[in-house]
Amino acid sequence: MKFSVTHISKSSGRLCSISDLKNGACMETPMLLMHTRGGAIPNLSFDLLQRVTKEPLVLQMPFVNFAEHTDSIRESGRGIAEFCGLKEYITYLTVQDPGIAFPRGYNDTSGISIWPKGGRKQIDVHSYMESVAALKPSFYQLLSDSDTDFDSSKKRTTKAVDRTLDYLETTLEILPKFKDLENVPIIGCIEGGYNIKERQRCVETLASCSQILGFVFNGFHANGPSADDLKWENVEPVIKETIKLLPEDKLRIFPGPVKPELVTKLITAGIDVFDSTYAVIKAEKGVALTFSFGQKKVPNDDEGSKAELSLTEKQFFDDFQPLLANCACYTCKNFTRAYLHHLVQLGELLAPILLTIHNLHHYLEFFQSIRNEIREKKE
Repeated sequence: MKFSVTHISKSSGRLCSISDLKNGACMETPMLLMHTRGGAIPNLSFDLLQRVTKEPLVLQMPFVNFAEHTDSIRESGRGIAEFCGLKEYITYLTVQDPGIAFPRGYNDTSGISIWPKGGRKQIDVHSYMESVAALKPSFYQLLSDSDTDFDSSKKRTTKAVDRTLDYLETTLEILPKFKDLENVPIIGCIEGGYNIKERQRCVETLASCSQILGFVFNGFHANGPSADDLKWENVEPVIKETIKLLPEDKLRIFPGPVKPELVTKLITAGIDVFDSTYAVIKAEKGVALTFSFGQKKVPNDDEGSKAELSLTEKQFFDDFQPLLANCACYTCKNFTRAYLHHLVQLGELLAPILLTIHNLHHYLEFFQSIRNEIREKKE
């Protein structure tokens, strides 16, 4: 797997490529990781995913979903992608699930806590790396202490970085024992909450690791709904000062269900990769994404100017328009707002399926528009 910068626009962000992938595929950033739960796109079967896109995808696979099943996957010898019937795709193993908030205050010097279906499970570097070797992802995130947010004290952010660097040191010591991971790229975790000095201290050590493909900016929120509280005026100085220390030729990831307006600002600041948790969470709340982007204007009625439509609202009872005019997704071509309102009101399983198809299609188009805009910038 190879990462390279192809174009930088001071006003729009940077355009990069990820090459040497399965089947000779090449992908461009800024891009969207397709989030999974338990080895599947939430609400979608493999066939339904093809209705969203047939383009190459990188699947985000949270380790917390597989922590209780690694022995079975190890015995199969096939790795996580083939075990889940998704061998065509690139897989990125994260530790936590960015779409689900994790309980706070359970990490320590020996390791971190994750919360699979069976309850709390403590993992250390050794057990995590053994699991990574069994899961055989295309690339994976290192273990880190990301239990910080805007309200974390200086003492807590210092602990987060100390633990993260200790985990890194242990990982590098034992990594040669795992021959199957010898050439598997690593994503280093930049921790430190909103403490710029601690973020910089973390980067200084991480940047010296030769096997690192890129970096993930953890510790700004506790995943899930907590990402709604992110404010650009708080995030901006931390991101910009930290990025100054990063090598240009490394991938930069910002996880979690962040709002589209924050995504655009992060891309302008130099972030390359996000995930699809925002689109999925909205779909599961009965919400359709309808925000405008690029040259795409929404010619619908007054509702079309909204960034999203809540299909729980009574006003859609007899609204026979598609969710979004001129949208080419399967949902908008075949169903109306009134029908989707009916499904949402009754709690039908088809509601999140159809809304997930639309939201993922819309979000992928959003990222395509951003890439086109960066490509067209001359400065």
